[in-house]
Amino acid sequence: MYVKEFFHLDESKENLIRGMKPVFGYAGFGEAVYYRTYSRRKPRPEEVDLPEVDKDNKLLWTGQEHWGDTVIRVINGTFSIRKDWYIKNNIHWDEQFWQSYALRFGSSLHKMYWLPPGRGLWAMGTKFVYDRGSMALNNCGFTKLGNHSLAEDFEWLMDALMCGVGVGFHALRDELLCFRPSGEYMHDIPDTREGWATSIKLLIQAFTNPGSRLPKFRYHLIRGPGLPIRGFGGLSSGPAPLIKLHKQIEECFRRFMVKGNGYDVVRLKTDIANLIGCCVVAGNVRRSAELGMGSIQDEVFLNLKDYTLYPDRENHGYMSNNTAGCEDDTDFDKLADIAKRVPLRGEPGVANWRNFPKGRIGKKNKGLRKDKARGLNPCGEIPLEDKELCNVSETVPTRCPDIREWLKACEFASFYSSTVSLLPTHWASTNKVVARNRRIGVGIIDYTGWIAQDGLFKVTKALRRGYKVVTACNQWANGEAGVPEAVRKTTIKPGGTVPKLAGRTSGAGYPTFDFIYRRMRVAANSTVVPIFKEAGIPVEECIYDPVKEDGTGTLIFGFPVRSVGAKSAENVTLWQQANNLVTLQREWADNSVSNTLYFKPKWVLKLVCWNTIELKQYIQSQDWTPWQILDLVDAGGGELPGLWKVVCESGLIKLYQFNPNHEEDDIEPVLASILPLIKACSLLPHTPNGVYKQTPEEGITQEEYERLRSTIQPIDWSTFSGSDGEDEKFCQGDKCEIPWSKKE
Repeated sequence: MYVKEFFHLDESKENLIRGMKPVFGYAGFGEAVYYRTYSRRKPRPEEVDLPEVDKDNKLLWTGQEHWGDTVIRVINGTFSIRKDWYIKNNIHWDEQFWQSYALRFGSSLHKMYWLPPGRGLWAMGTKFVYDRGSMALNNCGFTKLGNHSLAEDFEWLMDALMCGVGVGFHALRDELLCFRPSGEYMHDIPDTREGWATSIKLLIQAFTNPGSRLPKFRYHLIRGPGLPIRGFGGLSSGPAPLIKLHKQIEECFRRFMVKGNGYDVVRLKTDIANLIGCCVVAGNVRRSAELGMGSIQDEVFLNLKDYTLYPDRENHGYMSNNTAGCEDDTDFDKLADIAKRVPLRGEPGVANWRNFPKGRIGKKNKGLRKDKARGLNPCGEIPLEDKELCNVSETVPTRCPDIREWLKACEFASFYSSTVSLLPTHWASTNKVVARNRRIGVGIIDYTGWIAQDGLFKVTKALRRGYKVVTACNQWANGEAGVPEAVRKTTIKPGGTVPKLAGRTSGAGYPTFDFIYRRMRVAANSTVVPIFKEAGIPVEECIYDPVKEDGTGTLIFGFPVRSVGAKSAENVTLWQQANNLVTLQREWADNSVSNTLYFKPKWVLKLVCWNTIELKQYIQSQDWTPWQILDLVDAGGGELPGLWKVVCESGLIKLYQFNPNHEEDDIEPVLASILPLIKACSLLPHTPNGVYKQTPEEGITQEEYERLRSTIQPIDWSTFSGSDGEDEKFCQGDKCEIPWSKKE
């Protein structure tokens, strides 16, 4: 066990927490997100120390958490980690002080003045964390993919992904030697997360260690589909995704060993990393994400998302966002090339490796240690060393009644993350770097709403005060525990479902629309389904994962949501977004700032269809659209200069209209202006409302919003039970990336 000494909030204080009324955001949607994603089953008191399921996979848990229960679980889990550390290291533990502090900590959390990350809400205070360490509490990690430790690097990557950690990776361009396996041996894969990850290591070792035998795997010990996953929630997919992954990895290595076919080492490593990510998602483990890093001078890396060059990557290349790093003077000369690539595929992002050693850019950073990080996590908010992890928490200033409460929220968020960094993982390589850096990330939800509420001048002053509070709390909390101050402490994360609980916009972004139809993807056999249907929430089948005869598949429920605070994203210029990024990197984030700068594209996507019938219907519905578009389709794509453009790919027909007020010509000047002042940046074109089917968020009119609100009844959660939470596959924040394939 990683935690043996436990903290329990006094019963009287527990009653105070449970007696507080939760105020979720977005008129019911935030509450639905909480119950769908983070509410867990509660054990009967006599079963606290028993396993989650018995030998027949029968659940031993009864009761369902409500918000007060989750807050208490987070309190007890956080302070148990700290208490255990103190007892193990013979540091005095003042129970009376910590009971008082825990109540204030939990009260601020209950009001959502600050919030742990989603994995903290879900895993903190559970037997899984006490037994297996902190991996599941960390948001993000990074690994190099080198030639001397490649098998272990991929084992770490898969294990981290299966714990829900988002992983960045750098596919190093090196001299990787591969060998044909000589002989075979049998290997039974155990029914554990570690067993899956170890099988990847064994397979890769067979091709990278001379004279090795090829493992022939037996999968009979892995539980079948639809059975509970011990310790980590969800239902098993069975061994099918792993069987498929093993075959794919073998094929990657056999292609690589054929000389002269253009399949180089960067492609090999990136393909395997992406395929592992696909396996983890298909295996019904909680959502994970990847980021691939490479040099801006590496043409192969820059072209990995060009599926006209690499069509075989289309079904797995989506798994990672890719970011190009700049360091030498000549690297920055490539920004014009990046500016041309971004409108085509929204990638790659750009990182300024020169700024990674620094803290807040533009500040003296007196006394701050030099950061040795060279990698990034998937959302770009945390620079990381090889095998390093980071845990992130967030504050919600627009929920706080005054600046004093927000500064206290900064303290509690800093205390939470500083405490998580005390708990080791099951990886010695990770513990070594985490123990040295103790890196944390305290973020801000609804930055743009805060500016709209208080003005930029007041917000800037508050950011400076907040940074001092986060720093002081980390120095106190780590000093109490006898460990070094965190190498970096603040960030802006993109948020995912957590900001929805509070009813606020994620990170530094702007609301997508003023009135939103927000879709929530739910497993068709989830216990939340009858609750939603009883309340009359609109429902539809997912076109990418329809409901099957065995009851599996995905349903999509729609919630009307009204944005508060800032104006919608489509009304904000690229330059204004860039200014926000620079301000936050200067005044708040000594790590990095997760950001997506949206620009108005030169060619606005108007229609995505599968055949010319739908295209003809669209043409007929418009006041004026030239019929020559059909000739462009017959020609496989083309352009009517200054009017329309047709792109045909993967069986899809995409129709674009020219926008004379576009911002594509501003991309290169923006990048050139801000890159010396930031650590990382990504850009995407605005996508018009309603073009893609079943997007996470779709803009609606105020009349539609009011009509939908009137048809939905308040959700009765009193009968909800039997759920351990679930994430949305392929979804991050407000975006979903669906794996298109020609078959689909």
